[in-house]
Amino acid sequence: MMYSILAGIVLFYSLYMFLTVLIGLFYKVPAFNTEQSEINNHRLLVFYPVYKPGKKVIETIAEQKKELTGLDSQVYVLSQEAEPAMNAQLEKVADYLDQQRFSHLKGNSYHHALEFAVNRINGFDNFDSVLLLDPDNIIDGYSIRRLIASRIQGNHVALSRRRSYRQNTSTSLFDGLSERLNDYMFRRAKKMLGFIPELSGSGMVMDTSLFTSAVKRLDKKAPGMDKQLLINMMFECESLSISYDEKAIVMDEKTEEDSQFGRQRLRWFGNQYYNAKKFGLKLLTSSNSAHIDYGITLWRLPRSFQVIGTMVLFPLDTLAFFLGWIAFPVIGLSALLSSAAIFLFLCKEGVVKEVLKTAIPVIKTALKNGWLASRSIQKKNEGVFIHTRNK
Repeated sequence: MMYSILAGIVLFYSLYMFLTVLIGLFYKVPAFNTEQSEINNHRLLVFYPVYKPGKKVIETIAEQKKELTGLDSQVYVLSQEAEPAMNAQLEKVADYLDQQRFSHLKGNSYHHALEFAVNRINGFDNFDSVLLLDPDNIIDGYSIRRLIASRIQGNHVALSRRRSYRQNTSTSLFDGLSERLNDYMFRRAKKMLGFIPELSGSGMVMDTSLFTSAVKRLDKKAPGMDKQLLINMMFECESLSISYDEKAIVMDEKTEEDSQFGRQRLRWFGNQYYNAKKFGLKLLTSSNSAHIDYGITLWRLPRSFQVIGTMVLFPLDTLAFFLGWIAFPVIGLSALLSSAAIFLFLCKEGVVKEVLKTAIPVIKTALKNGWLASRSIQKKNEGVFIHTRNK
């Protein structure tokens, strides 16, 4: 009985993965026909929450300001635990600068930082939208204008596509492909099905009042931010509309070191399953189909287990079927569906050869990913925001 239940869950999410990847293959970039003057007059606040910033952060923000030329925009930097010399440099590139420390407070320090920031934002001049960026992000002026156009056309949130600067290690390759697969399954496919695309951690332009209101309701126990931010937006705005535009590109630094990868994945999985436990039932029993869909998404299995785990169990499952121990090789079918989804995705992205060249390191990273998923649900990870820093 227990085998049947577990096998059924694995099969369901393998089919879910296959169908969302398949649907995601046919995604079309949206067209935005908005007057340039209307875009230029849209008041935009570019918000950088930075933790222990270094020289590279100063250079990135200075570079980003060049891309804001012609827009009615200002830059707000919330500097956390920075050296005085760094804050002095930040003052030269930021229109608004706050210097704070939150690590001594109980609960998720990033949530405390965001709560402080939105209280400050509410006191600034009225901004139509907030563009949230990580300190390593760069988004070009064309992409920003596309996101603003999407907001003007009535979307509460406009999502960009995050693309890595480089993928020169097996870890950064896995990280980049994992995020790209998320685009297919949780952004491209969801837009085509009429559901709500999943937020990414940065590179999104949001309605200012909705963003500030959703941030104020963040639970300080949650290990991450983006999933609960989306849930708060969904509950607050029944008609929530989120666009996803692959022509709007934000450059993003992918994790290259194993130690940083581990910290990142602990945060991501912890965030997912914490919110699944807290909000899953409410989402799944909602009368709103988009809420039900997101409840299903939150409870999804780690893809590393879906693909590698089912492939490992495939021979045993098939043997058990031929011996008459089970009525149908469910795990075997799950392995085929998951593997087919990954193959279709890799072919569409044109990276089959690249992945095969680094197959063993990538598989090792995937196995580690599955192990980290099991660790992420430990009680000690609640209320902890695990910072990651790339070189």
